[in-house]
Amino acid sequence: MTVTLSQVGQASSVTAFSSFSTNFGVPAIILSPSTPTLLFTYETTSGYIATGVLNGTTGFNVISTTAQVGIATYLPVKIWFLNAMVIGGANVLPNLTNCPYISWFGFYNFSTNSLTVLCGNSVITNQGLFLTDIALDFANQYAYFWFVAGVANSGFIYRVPFSGLSSLVSQYKFPSSTTYAWIEVPNSPSTYDLAYSNLVYYNGNFYIVHSEQYQYINVWVVGLSSITWSSSPPSSAQSVGTLYTIFSGSSANVSFPIGFLNYYTSSGSVVYEILIYFIYNGSVYIYSFNPSNNTSTQLFTSSSIPAGRYAINVGGIIAFPVSISNSSGQVTGYAVGVYDRKTNSYEQTSALSNLIGFTVAHPYYALAISGSASSMTITVYRILVDTTPAFQNVSYSSGVLSGQLINLNGNTPLSGVTVYLYKLASEGDEYNSGTLVTSTTTDSNGNFSFNISNPGYYVIDYIA
Repeated sequence: MTVTLSQVGQASSVTAFSSFSTNFGVPAIILSPSTPTLLFTYETTSGYIATGVLNGTTGFNVISTTAQVGIATYLPVKIWFLNAMVIGGANVLPNLTNCPYISWFGFYNFSTNSLTVLCGNSVITNQGLFLTDIALDFANQYAYFWFVAGVANSGFIYRVPFSGLSSLVSQYKFPSSTTYAWIEVPNSPSTYDLAYSNLVYYNGNFYIVHSEQYQYINVWVVGLSSITWSSSPPSSAQSVGTLYTIFSGSSANVSFPIGFLNYYTSSGSVVYEILIYFIYNGSVYIYSFNPSNNTSTQLFTSSSIPAGRYAINVGGIIAFPVSISNSSGQVTGYAVGVYDRKTNSYEQTSALSNLIGFTVAHPYYALAISGSASSMTITVYRILVDTTPAFQNVSYSSGVLSGQLINLNGNTPLSGVTVYLYKLASEGDEYNSGTLVTSTTTDSNGNFSFNISNPGYYVIDYIA
């Protein structure tokens, strides 16, 4: 495997913040490489973590920043069909004087270029709720907002129908159709820690990936059918699910894990798993958790890779920022490290130097920041491996859906690849919640086509 960076966008003379010192490995999202809109967290020189928004459509002006935010969620979630993003965090917000439980969450609306921040206790007043993630259930059309409660071993789930998300984004309050559940880890001590966790939803189960007391990596499996929902916040927590410990460290030096739902083909069958990325004592660890039997396997570790705590995943290829140091231990540059789950191999890009910030960005980009806070240059790179598939020129006409599958690394056609056509229940669904209609194989030019006789929502995909 070879991994490279290809520059796809850049903005210069960007004035950001009065002080700017990035923590390499914080989240970022690229919406358009040529004029990207970025919502990301960064570490100020005073030691706080703040949230900044840079909008490429207005020359990378800062739209909104909130200083002294404290902790910010690792996984900002873009509700792409509503053109909005949700973030969360904790610690004092200067503009939220009525927020006694020091937790907050916010909505950034890309249509209006505005960021609205709300108290975590805006619905449930007796808990300091810390939003850590959102899971989307396309088959049943629900979004699940996961808030860790003031009680460390429990959390609240707000279940919002997709039909209510528009009012949530526009009115910044949960709609009347929201239902609630308060769940806790069975038989856990009061010192149990869920503060940094993320929510993966698959096949009727929640998989809550978290670190406990900075020493253990756990997966808490909770069946959706076992949860009791109510129209108002419950007064006590429901003990549900089963806890699985996949890693136990000898010291409290485990970073906050990130879980990704992944799928791949093996012997002609599709295999689903949850990939878990974390750092322990400065070493990278990647585990696989099998949801069919709730077992885990260590896939990769390396003590020689000074990696960042943030990572992204596309098709089982996990990318994360890596720092490069000289013999004196001084950081001289940054690179992207890539682990390929199918081949169990690791490679990294050439180093970029003279940077004041570097991170990986969704959906599969790297973001390099150079210059100074008063005059930054932001360069966007696409992360490319040997084969980086992408659909292009997809169109529908007279009952025929056609397109081309190419390799972004060289812009060459991909021939002989199986492309699948799925019919969905409604707009916004993902293929794995739909029904497989048929499949075809790309020709020598990467072209494919499907005949569609019945109206509805369809999606195309491939599985490597």
